[in-house]
Amino acid sequence: AAIALYALLLPSLLHAASGGIENGAAQLTIFQWYGALAGTSLFLLTLPAFAMGAGFPLMLAAVGNRAERLSGVYGLNTLGASCGALLPLWLLPVLGWGNAVRVVAGVGILVALAFMAISQRSAAVAEVPEGDGGSMRPPVMTLLAYAGIGASSLILEIGWTRLFGMVMLRTEYVLAIILATFLLGIGIGSI
Repeated sequence: AAIALYALLLPSLLHAASGGIENGAAQLTIFQWYGALAGTSLFLLTLPAFAMGAGFPLMLAAVGNRAERLSGVYGLNTLGASCGALLPLWLLPVLGWGNAVRVVAGVGILVALAFMAISQRSAAVAEVPEGDGGSMRPPVMTLLAYAGIGASSLILEIGWTRLFGMVMLRTEYVLAIILATFLLGIGIGSI
């Protein structure tokens, strides 16, 4: 809900920030200009992006640390993310940026309200007993290999976005399709 509310405020924040940066552009060197742009972007996007990334581990903690639940929740989350990657392909041209953000923020608020209602009706999740294997950790080399696969996948996504963006001249569409396909594979493989 907080991320959705922030998304509703973001157009106003961007407008205020761009006005300040444009006013200072005449007095800034090129390096100061890039620094101001980078600093503003980091300031406006770091906290909500971090919160979005933290949402999934919080959901896993809510459903309990059982393997049969984890893979299903991960798969559903990733399938939802795949749909979310494709939604802008339809929303942006039909509604425009501002209205598309309002629709997505509205959906986010509705989902948050639904989760609040569900959580009030459900019983507390039982803790996983010690010794049932829920806390076993894979070997470090396996974890490092898994991290390498994730890093390689994202490197390829960025490279493909750059390559096909030059050909198709619409980077956001290329990114949406590559990301949705990647997430779809993860989601289907997890369920």
